[in-house]
Amino acid sequence: MAPWRTSTQTLVLLCFLVLTKVNFLEAAESNTRSQNVACIEKERNALLEFRKGLKDPSSWLSSWAGKDCCNWTGVNCSNMTGNIVMLHLKTMDYCGLVGHSEALNIGTCLSDLSGNNFQGISILEFIGSLKTLRYLDLSRASFIGGVPHSLGNLSYLEYLALSKGAPEAGSFMNLSKANNWVEAVNMFPSLTTLDLSCCELQDFAESLRINFTSLSVLDLSYNNFNTTIPCWLFNITTLQRVYLQRSEFKGSLPEVSRGSLCNLRTLDLSSNAINGKIKGFINALGGCGNNTLDYLDLSSNNLQGKLPNSFANLKYLSFLRLAQNSFSGSLPWSIGNLCNLVMLDLTPVDAFEIILSGVEISDIILVWFWNLTSELQWVDILNNQLKGKLPGPISFEFDNITGAWLDLGFNRLEGLRMSKVKDLDLSRNFFNGSIPASINEMETLSFLDLSITISLVSFLQSCRAALDLVSAHLFNLIYLGLRANFLRGNIPEQLCEFPYLHIIDIAQNKLSGTIPKCLENLKTFTYLGPYFDELPSTLHIEFREHVEIVPKGRQSECTKIILLLNVIDLSANNLKGEIPNHITKLSALFTLNLSWNHLSGKISENIGNLQRLESLDLYTTTFQAQFLLA
Repeated sequence: MAPWRTSTQTLVLLCFLVLTKVNFLEAAESNTRSQNVACIEKERNALLEFRKGLKDPSSWLSSWAGKDCCNWTGVNCSNMTGNIVMLHLKTMDYCGLVGHSEALNIGTCLSDLSGNNFQGISILEFIGSLKTLRYLDLSRASFIGGVPHSLGNLSYLEYLALSKGAPEAGSFMNLSKANNWVEAVNMFPSLTTLDLSCCELQDFAESLRINFTSLSVLDLSYNNFNTTIPCWLFNITTLQRVYLQRSEFKGSLPEVSRGSLCNLRTLDLSSNAINGKIKGFINALGGCGNNTLDYLDLSSNNLQGKLPNSFANLKYLSFLRLAQNSFSGSLPWSIGNLCNLVMLDLTPVDAFEIILSGVEISDIILVWFWNLTSELQWVDILNNQLKGKLPGPISFEFDNITGAWLDLGFNRLEGLRMSKVKDLDLSRNFFNGSIPASINEMETLSFLDLSITISLVSFLQSCRAALDLVSAHLFNLIYLGLRANFLRGNIPEQLCEFPYLHIIDIAQNKLSGTIPKCLENLKTFTYLGPYFDELPSTLHIEFREHVEIVPKGRQSECTKIILLLNVIDLSANNLKGEIPNHITKLSALFTLNLSWNHLSGKISENIGNLQRLESLDLYTTTFQAQFLLA
């Protein structure tokens, strides 16, 4: 036994070299000492003996020479007595066993041996002899086995870390055989921080008579518990930060007494197999008038049911992740009362969309909103009172589909920069400056709505200028909305260069001249067969766009059926001349609105060729008389 004691006692010993007769406050003092206070020879010799049992491949302890040990690397002494008060050897690449020396009196001390490699030995029983120890950090130190019962002797311990460290770290802390760890650490009434993350723990006591009176930080993440979260855990009323992510917890959330977690600020239960509803749990979290919870992560579980309105009671919440669950129903109104919220992740398991349209948001869009997951395909924040400048560029880059649906309509946004999107609705905003030329490079763009984009008027001086931006490079364009932008000049022939265009809305502008004859070249307006035979395969997806058309003088909203509609709306402009005969060749036309122009002449006798025409609006005083005569 003697050789084992000498060679093994090791790490520990060092660890916490300390002195008797020195209080803990002295341990935190500066290493600067009075000229009259020198290193105590007995302790210096003990350090030298300790060094003999330690492998030091990086020569960190090369300074351990000379008479004044208080100037050695990692050694702190008391300014008053010269006693060693702290041995700080964190992450210095020491390894192997360390020797034990009775010359080092272990008193109140701070000991940190984290980040070293002790080659898979057990946590030594000898640590239990450091009865006045307050701080013990053995994280990333490569111990294995169980937690020794002797740790229970450390009744003054305030900080205990046995963590492996980051999950991807090369070091390890294998405590998979520790079936008594809960009982062992429960004997530390003064403990404020407990870090047992990444320890391969499996056992978790279902019941416990709590002895923790000061515990505020608890990290049990990245373990292998494979059990339900015990109720006693959330009866520790002093908890402030709790990390239980990726620890194979299952079953429902524990029942929590209202008011028992009033001090809680951070709770991470993500990436487990927790199921059931969350209403009762959220009610309990918000059951304190002085609730301070600011970080809540329940993502990547099997939680179900509706999101409760009691989220409103978590008024200091700034980070909320509920993604990758199976919640149903709508977003509760109470989310809008979380004034401090800067991160909200509700991404479902099998969906790729954010829909916040018409929920009366009246604030700026925070930067985090644009840091969207690479799987997101649908963003709809239509019809709110959003304001402020868009960050730029807005980027949606996906592996399977280049771009996404982006609907920012009916807001008060400023600034406009973007990269590739598939469907883009920027209508009814306050963008100023110019539309970037990059819009002409969006070869997958199929839906473009720039209607009523106030302050773009000075840029869109003519319809030709507008259509120069959306030239034939936008090969897949299906919808083009430029309504109410004070466009001037003639309708250019570029309008006829989009082979898949279904809806043309350039109403309520100041366009002049005649209706271009090239409209007869629009294939989708003349083809009466199944449209799927004519469209490229990239468009064979479910269309969710919503557009407004004005058939029969009434504004109507159409959704999901754009490919079944063929609409031309040139109303409320200054167009002149006759309705050209070639209009009657558009046999697949659904709605034609030419009202409130200055057209004249007669309607062609071939008007009956428009076999699918549902709405024809020619209401203008100038033309109406001619029409009656016809």
